[in-house]
Amino acid sequence: MFLVATSIALHSCKPEKEANPEPRDFKAPQDVIDYYYFNEGSYWVFQDSISNQIDSIVLSQKYKNTSSQDGNYYEELGVICKSYFDDFTYRYYINTSFSENCLRNNIPNSTCYSLLLLKSKSGSYSRKIYYAFFKPNIGYFGYGFLNGDNTKTEIVDVKAFYEMDGLMYNDVIVLKTTNNYLYDNSETIIFVARGIGTIRKEIIDQSQVWKLKNYKIN
Repeated sequence: MFLVATSIALHSCKPEKEANPEPRDFKAPQDVIDYYYFNEGSYWVFQDSISNQIDSIVLSQKYKNTSSQDGNYYEELGVICKSYFDDFTYRYYINTSFSENCLRNNIPNSTCYSLLLLKSKSGSYSRKIYYAFFKPNIGYFGYGFLNGDNTKTEIVDVKAFYEMDGLMYNDVIVLKTTNNYLYDNSETIIFVARGIGTIRKEIIDQSQVWKLKNYKIN
């Protein structure tokens, strides 16, 4: 699935939290929202460079949940999309409660926000992984979980402008993911543009490229 990349916090070694931290509002930054949190009815059409197969992705639901604890305010912002190529449903979301420790403690080299992806299909399995990271110019490793996955994702480049098939895209984050079951554990490079979402996916071991051919952002 191709939609977009953005971020929650994940850390293998977490400092102790403050004993009585000051209450804060933990809201998703606009810089994160701009990469994936689009309106219902938005769609993306991709084409496979090898088979010329087409995949259409339609955003069917956009939601926002809020919660509070100990005076803190948290948000979960998510979108649910359907792929007409593999018939899976994909839920992308961030939850700022997972970012609190990172933000309070200014953890070095951390993104503080990362995108979770839940992939599911009726009568089939559901899997959840860390999909992508957001904060530009900082490469930070994340690890997937559930069912023994060990997915690793890293920001490898940030491009102010990126040209593809004669079209120019702005503020493109380039991610490298390995050991990702979504891509048959093949090393994969994902290009994500501000205001559009994922525009390109390169599956390295298969010399396969899925390119964005058409889209509409509502």
